[in-house]
Amino acid sequence: MTEIEVKSVDGKAIAVIDGKEVQIVKEMVMKSTKDGPNLLIIDGQVKFHFCRCGHSEHKPQCDGTHKKVGFIAEEKETKVLG
Repeated sequence: MTEIEVKSVDGKAIAVIDGKEVQIVKEMVMKSTKDGPNLLIIDGQVKFHFCRCGHSEHKPQCDGTHKKVGFIAEEKETKVLG
């Protein structure tokens, strides 16, 4: 399972993914797509697709099963950092 943590080092945000610091984060957004997965967007780039329908065989990652099961949900975006 992928673990994601955001920590502050010297006043700067660092994304820690599976125990590895990957970058200084200026902006982080969680976007729920229409009828699809949650996207973790870091500095304008999609980094992860998280299952939102509950049917993925690869949780927490999305594997596209939402299309097969007819998952329906609203789109929403939440700015987490930045």
